[in-house]
Amino acid sequence: MKTDHWFYGLFQSVPDLIALLLPVPGAVVPSLGLDAPGDALYRFEAPELKASNHRLDGAFWPKSGEAGTAEQPVVLLEVQMHAKLGFKHRLGAQSFRFLQLNPQVMHLAVVVVVPHQRLKLGPDQLPQQLQAFLDGVIWLSLEELGQQADLDPLLALLKLPVRPEVELEGSTQQILARRPDLLSTVLTMLFERFPTFTPEEIMVIAGIPTDQLLHTRAA
Repeated sequence: MKTDHWFYGLFQSVPDLIALLLPVPGAVVPSLGLDAPGDALYRFEAPELKASNHRLDGAFWPKSGEAGTAEQPVVLLEVQMHAKLGFKHRLGAQSFRFLQLNPQVMHLAVVVVVPHQRLKLGPDQLPQQLQAFLDGVIWLSLEELGQQADLDPLLALLKLPVRPEVELEGSTQQILARRPDLLSTVLTMLFERFPTFTPEEIMVIAGIPTDQLLHTRAA
C-alpha cells in the first residue's frame, strides 16, 4: 500500500475489522476491541508474491487455521484508490498465485476497497474465467459505505482518509463517542493523512482536547 498506507496501519492495528467486510452467513462478528490482541480472530500481513514481484496489500489469516473455513475464510485485501486499467487482470493473477504458494488454503475471500464503483479498473470485456473470479470478489465502495446510517465505528474509520476536511471533526466525534478506545487509531490515521501538520493541529481538526495527546500511542 504505497499511496494508501493509512489503510495498512488501520488493518494492522485492528485486523478483525476485515470480519465486518465479509458478507458471510453465520460468520462470527467480533467485538473488535483493541485491549486484548490475543483474542483476535485474524492476524494481518502483507506478503510478497516473489515470482511476479507483486506485494499484496494485505492477507488475513484466521485464528481457526490457515485453511480457513466457510464462516472465517482467509482474506486477501486490495485498496485501489485510482483508476488502473490492468488492475482486474493483476488481481486475478496475484490471487491465484497466492493460492499456488499457499496450497493449504481451502476457503478464500478477496476484498477490494475502492472510492466508488465508477472507478475504471479494466476493460468492459474480460475473459470468461477472469469474469467468473471477479464476480466473487467483494467490492467495498467507500462512497456507498458513507451513505449508510448508523455506521459501525470501525467501518467509519475507513472513510477518514477520503472524507472532506470539514467533515472530519463530526466524523471523528461520532466514532469516538461509541468507541473511545479507537483514539490512537484515529489519530494515527490523521497523522498519515496530514503528515506536515503538528500534533496540535491534528487534534484541532479532530475536535479532540490537546491534553489527550499525551495519553495516546500516537504521541
